[in-house]
Amino acid sequence: ALPLANGEAKATLAQAIAIANGMNLTKELGNLSPNVCTPTYLANTAYVNNWDLVDISCKPIVGGFLLRRDRSPLYALARSNSLWERRIAMVGCQWFVKFGDCDDVYALADLLLGDPHDLMHKAIGWSLREAGRRDRDALRALYGDDLGVNALRATLERGKPHEQAVS
Repeated sequence: ALPLANGEAKATLAQAIAIANGMNLTKELGNLSPNVCTPTYLANTAYVNNWDLVDISCKPIVGGFLLRRDRSPLYALARSNSLWERRIAMVGCQWFVKFGDCDDVYALADLLLGDPHDLMHKAIGWSLREAGRRDRDALRALYGDDLGVNALRATLERGKPHEQAVS
């Protein structure tokens, strides 16, 4: 590998430290009761600066906490000005899919489909793909070919043509 320029090395190191700190926070929060863990997690979203931090933590912390509770906090997060809070809402609801509940994935996808950020398009597509693995007919009925390019690409990633992926 080519050596990194000084500025690139500092940026790469800063990103690695941020990811490590996020992983440590996730581990610490995971050892707390959900009534302490989730509010603490959500109170610290201002410090999130990378999609990795969201994706490794929000499903078990936020989704796990809300599995059998009122899910309105997800919709508040989805309406946030913060990219990371919107992503927490979309990716966090993937936890419910593990238990056969795709309704919030579809509702949040509808709410966020017009989001201008490509990281949201990818999160939406990823979440829809996971929901579509549970119920392909519902995915087809709701969206057909009507997704944005990045969301559609993420929904279909791993190579299947659209017809095969949602039929």
